[in-house]
Amino acid sequence: LHADYPAFLVLDQILDSGRSSRFQSQVVEKQKLAASVAAYTGIPGERYPGLYVLEAAPLAPHSTEEVEAAINAEIERPAAKRARQHRRLYGRHPRLIDPGEMAGRAGASPVDR
Repeated sequence: LHADYPAFLVLDQILDSGRSSRFQSQVVEKQKLAASVAAYTGIPGERYPGLYVLEAAPLAPHSTEEVEAAINAEIERPAAKRARQHRRLYGRHPRLIDPGEMAGRAGASPVDR
């Protein structure tokens, strides 16, 4: 198995598992851009172990580009949400140290901070 296989399985659950999945609820039901959207990994398996497949069937009059943009937006949505949460937390509490800055401050003395 590919090292990213467990991450692909989690991604499958979020994006494409059931009626409440992001693809189904947003791209198919809310935006009505596609008749279906599917995501999967493991096929063809050993030949391409890191392959992650996304497929969609656009509904007329929508283009494949519109559906692709909506799919990409759903993939990026968790990262954007995390960034907003990060800005809210560290923007309101300037005395908190951003975990991303910890490595840079590890060697600094208290006076340098």
